[in-house]
Amino acid sequence: MASAPELDREQELNATFRQHYPLLNRLCTRWTRGHRADAQDLLAEAYLKALSATRQSSVLPESLISWLSTIIANLGRDYLRARSRGARLREDDDEFVALCDPRGASDTTLVMREELTRTLQEVRCLHPMQRRALLARSVGDEYESIAAQLGTSRANARKLVQTARKALRTQSD
Repeated sequence: MASAPELDREQELNATFRQHYPLLNRLCTRWTRGHRADAQDLLAEAYLKALSATRQSSVLPESLISWLSTIIANLGRDYLRARSRGARLREDDDEFVALCDPRGASDTTLVMREELTRTLQEVRCLHPMQRRALLARSVGDEYESIAAQLGTSRANARKLVQTARKALRTQSD
């Protein structure tokens, strides 16, 4: 059960969030380069992070709007980094086409095939829930959709993807 000061901090955060919602929404839209659905996701994630931090801390920052803007900026940078990685992956499509060509026998192609085989084996070794969450996320499913598919919460779906990625990084090192 939440204490009275904790409820006061949450109410103050909610009031600030409602009051400055248009500004925060525009800020998220800028960070997502005009993509409104991603902006809404970014704004929701910023709110959840702020709410979580509010519950963990006994004092709110002096300027809530600046604090929320900073949270949004950090999440926006993460969003742009992830999007950039996705663009780099699309640029690598030609290499994947070469991998699929059975006539391709260059050393680079053979090494990439071995690496791909090893990666697929590592994915098969993941826990089935982690594997399903990771594969769903890799094709672009949102965490809410993954959670519905797996019959779990959004936070748990996100954690499953995170632990699967961590396990794959650990195995590849």
